Amino acid sequence: MCRMFAYKGNSMDELNKLYKALIESARNDAIGSKFGYGNHPDGFGYVIYNKSDICYYRSEKPIYEENVKLPEIKGDIYAIFLARKASGKKHIGVVYSHPFMDNYGENVIFMAHNGLVSEDKLKIKLNYKYDASDTELALYYISKYGIESVYELMNNYTESSLNLLMLSISKINKETSLYYLNYYKNKEKSEYSDMYRAKLNHGEAIISSTLRLNGITTDEKIEFGKLLKL
Repeated sequence: MCRMFAYKGNSMDELNKLYKALIESARNDAIGSKFGYGNHPDGFGYVIYNKSDICYYRSEKPIYEENVKLPEIKGDIYAIFLARKASGKKHIGVVYSHPFMDNYGENVIFMAHNGLVSEDKLKIKLNYKYDASDTELALYYISKYGIESVYELMNNYTESSLNLLMLSISKINKETSLYYLNYYKNKEKSEYSDMYRAKLNHGEAIISSTLRLNGITTDEKIEFGKLLKL
């Protein structure tokens, strides 16, 4: 299971504040520890975009053991960050750190995911014969069938949660969208699984619940089971 956030705004100070909140949430997850997710040590990554530059970084190291300084970005900022706790030990390492990227169709899509979808069922549907994580397969599915296909993933392939953050950039005209989805099956873990929207002075963020304990103040819970755009 993972902790993550998306940001849309124009303030590096706000982005760095969210980044620090994610580091502390991954180091000591006070909410996740109630469900066996005390920390998130299995890599991290980010994508930051401002219509002219894409900064894309992934690491197999825990976010709280690296001292990665964010690049200075000017202008409008679109960003996704994730600190990972793998659901198993099969897909571990930098190539499995989120966010993933796919450019199958007319858009380049970066995606971060908290939860688990069925690898076996997706491989059959996609006729995919190679090794891949569940998140990679979910992204291939969305890239192939369109953004709205997340509802098919939600209803037919989700095993635990489908908490999604997606940055979509048009190859044709650079139109940019930040999508998010808050969905999970186990309502007893809602405290952990729910995502929130934080309205900041120079932007807005979608955050995992634990970030609210590390300096990001909000009580605005995201609507359940609906694909939305920041």
